[in-house]
Amino acid sequence: MTTSFDVGPDSKRGSLSDSELDAKLAYFAKPKLLVIDELGYLPFEKRAAHLFFQLVARRYERGSLLIATNQVVTQWGAVFGDDVLAAAILDRLLHHSHTLMIQKERATA
Repeated sequence: MTTSFDVGPDSKRGSLSDSELDAKLAYFAKPKLLVIDELGYLPFEKRAAHLFFQLVARRYERGSLLIATNQVVTQWGAVFGDDVLAAAILDRLLHHSHTLMIQKERATA
């Protein structure tokens, strides 16, 4: 299990070399089930969004992904900073998928 923050590079942590990025993608592509929590909690930087697509593409029809997010899929363009990229990610994620939407009842005062 990991968070979306751990999957992609972050400018605050410094840039990773291409070989480090390849190793990181290979690491996250290996498990039979990869759980990614907090997707959309923070928007992705452009490079991180493209790397997330590469991860989804590597795992497509090879390994399962469980993604927890508080964002509806119609808002993923804002999460990834690119509507076309978000559509490509969703295309791969939603093919052969089961989606669960859990809504929490809000307490009224």
